[in-house]
Amino acid sequence: MKKRYPKYTHAFVDQDGTPRFYLRVPGRKRVPLPGLPWSPEFMEARERALNADWEAPPLGASRTVAGTVNAALISYYQSSSFTSLAKSTQGNRRSILERFRNEHGDKRIAMMHT
Repeated sequence: MKKRYPKYTHAFVDQDGTPRFYLRVPGRKRVPLPGLPWSPEFMEARERALNADWEAPPLGASRTVAGTVNAALISYYQSSSFTSLAKSTQGNRRSILERFRNEHGDKRIAMMHT
C-alpha cells in the first residue's frame, strides 16, 4: 500500500538508505523538510516553507542583457499592454517581433539608428 504524503511533498531514499523529504511547489526551489511526514516537526517546517515570501525569477533573467532588444521584448511580453490584447493579436505581434529579435536581439537599443 502506498503512503499518502501532504500535498507537494516529494520523498525518496538516498544512496545511503536515508529517507529524504522535500517540499516541491511548482515554480519554486525545493525545500528539504526534517523528520517524518505528518510529525509535528515536519508539519511546522512545511508550513514555514509554504508561507515563506518568495518570488519566481523571470525566465532567462541571467542570460538577458539589460538595454538590448531581447530585454525590451521580454519586458513587453510581460506587460499589461501585451497581455491585455486578444490571443490572436498577441500571436501576430509575437511572430513579427520574434523575426526582428532573431536579427537584432543582442544589439543595444541605444546604439540602433533609425
